[in-house]
Parts: sequence; C-alpha cells; structure tokens
Amino acid sequence: TSSLKKNDPEEIVVFLKEYYHCIKLFEEKGVPVSPSQIETFVELMAQSCRLASEEKKQTLVELDANRANFDEEDVLSFREALDEIEKAFLYSMEVAGQYMRIFKADVTQIMKEKLFTLFVENMSKTENTEHEVIDGLCFLIDCCEFLSIEFFQEIYQNVVQKFVEVYENHKDAEDRDVVQSLSFGLGVIASRLPSDQYAPLSQGIYNILEEVISVPEPMNEDNNFATENSLSSLLKVVMFQKDGTLITDD
Repeated sequence: TSSLKKNDPEEIVVFLKEYYHCIKLFEEKGVPVSPSQIETFVELMAQSCRLASEEKKQTLVELDANRANFDEEDVLSFREALDEIEKAFLYSMEVAGQYMRIFKADVTQIMKEKLFTLFVENMSKTENTEHEVIDGLCFLIDCCEFLSIEFFQEIYQNVVQKFVEVYENHKDAEDRDVVQSLSFGLGVIASRLPSDQYAPLSQGIYNILEEVISVPEPMNEDNNFATENSLSSLLKVVMFQKDGTLITDD
C-alpha cells in the first residue's frame, strides 16, 4: 500500500494491476484476507480514484489552455497521459469486482461508502471517455449482482435509469462495448427483482434488448458480443420473471 500512499499515479496503476492478479492467486491458494485488510485497501483505492480525477481535471485544463499552440503529436501525447490516469478507475473496478465476487454481501457497506458514488460521478462527467463509462457500468453491475439484496433494492431504480441514459448516448456508436456491458447488466437486474417490481421496468428493458439484437448483421465481429449478452439477458428475464401474467410460455 505504500505505492498508493505516495500519490504517484503511475505507481498506483501498476500496483492496482498487479494486486488484481494477486487476489485471484490468494483465492486459489486459500490465503485469507481479513475484513480490516479489505477496508484499508478499498479506502486506498478510493483515494487513488479521487487523485486520478483531480489529475485528469488538471491535465484537461492544461490541454485546453495550450491547444492553440499544440500540434497533433502534442495532443496525442496528452491523450496518452489521460489514458494512463484513467486506468486508476479501471483497476480499482477490477479489484472491487473481485472483492464483490468473492465476499458478496459482506463487502456491501464498504463498497457503498467508499466507491459507489465515485464511480457514478466519474461515469457521469461530460468529459468522460468510453472506457470510463464501461468501468462505471461494470462496477454498477457487480454491485447489483453480488452485494446485499437490501443495497440492490436501494439502488436498482437509479441504476436502470443510468443504463437507459447510457444506452441512448451510445446506441449508435461504432464500438459496441458500452452496449455490450449494459445489455448484460439489464439481465442482472431481471434476475434479482421480484416480478411486481420488475413489471414497471419490463417494457423499457425489453425494448433495449430487442433493439440490440435487431441491428443488421447481429452476429458479425462488431455486434456479436452485444447480441450474445442481450440474448442471455432475455433468457434471464424468461427464467426469473415468468409469472404467467407479465411473461408466459407464449
């Protein structure tokens, strides 16, 4: 954790990347991770995300102030620097996702208090990139899938609203990674909601999933992952929401 405490963005990214792989190894080898260790590390991840946000803000200000004097190579250099800064959120999302997958409801409170708001705010910024939107989507999906049902009930409406907003902003993008991610997330929502709570959302969710699989050439190289995730989510809808009224065998 000393690398994180130095507030060095490059060291933070390297550390988070390596620690992500260590978590998997710890699980395979049965190495215990205590609640206090998780709490300490998640707090440090939150600090690194805040640092990355501030670093990005300063970098964008510098870029805007000097854009008139920059050539294409200078702008590219700034873009590469921003890409590295954004990786703090990427690897924090990956590590948090492993914690949620392994410890499930036991890490609900720490994720809620330390990281949830940071990821929602980061993916909602006007200057965010597609990668940051995907990182935020993946974090929200993990929260919905693995954390406590009480927290899921607290956030699901806002999460669905965010998914719809993101879909509208990215549905026509050439790169389908954003649509691919949120298509999976809609299936997670369907798998955890009781039918009476799912009913008001059902038509909107179905419309998105149906639209995703109805594009021209849905199984070509560009579309196949989004299509497969949408089909998987439609299957979850059938499995978890078939109540004989809203969804039937017909």
